[in-house]
Amino acid sequence: MAKKKVVILIVEGVSDERAISSIRKYVKESFGIYIHLTHGDVFSDTLNRKGIKAVVGDQVQKVMQQYKYTKNEILAVIQVTDTDGAFIPDEFVIIDENIGDKKLYCCDSIKVPNQQSAINIKQRNKIKASNLRTMYSTLKVQKTIDYYLLYFSCNLDHIIHDEMNLDNTEKDPKAREFDKKYKQKPNDFMEFFKNGTFVVQGSNKETWDFIQEGKNSLGQYSNFHLIFDILDKLIE
Repeated sequence: MAKKKVVILIVEGVSDERAISSIRKYVKESFGIYIHLTHGDVFSDTLNRKGIKAVVGDQVQKVMQQYKYTKNEILAVIQVTDTDGAFIPDEFVIIDENIGDKKLYCCDSIKVPNQQSAINIKQRNKIKASNLRTMYSTLKVQKTIDYYLLYFSCNLDHIIHDEMNLDNTEKDPKAREFDKKYKQKPNDFMEFFKNGTFVVQGSNKETWDFIQEGKNSLGQYSNFHLIFDILDKLIE
């Protein structure tokens, strides 16, 4: 019996996987969706010496090796990332000694506790913005597999919980709540992401052009709704 074909959906962490796991129900029995965790933000990793295309390709290769998928069995790779304010001008990284030790995302700035943190965030933003620009315009990974990059801005929590700075201890419980709400309601899950006030309309390129403008990458925006169009084409 032939193995069912699959879409690989790449996300950063466990809470991301939980929150969007209902996407599997959307495709029903047409094909499988395997959600792969990178356990961190590959787009802002300053330690990796490889180019970002190779980094993403390696993540796909891990899935292929673990589950013995061939390239012909993978219909597409869809990656979802947080923008984290990566495209904002440097002047919107603000030093505020009253915020404690951690950075604070705001709708118009990223606040950091000291000068070194400001330098680090500006450097991270440059690296992440460059990598995102490379990958959102990339059409193939592993040479032949269709690839799509979608975003939540400022982050996933901002979109589904209306909170930009959730503590790590809160992320998983809130993701579980969201999953429980939509687990048996794939149509409601789709409606949430397609009709929310955060939806950025337009083509993939147009939504990426928008999020790079000014302080938009700190705003409550997403092009995740495009995933349903992508999956619809694969179902056909």
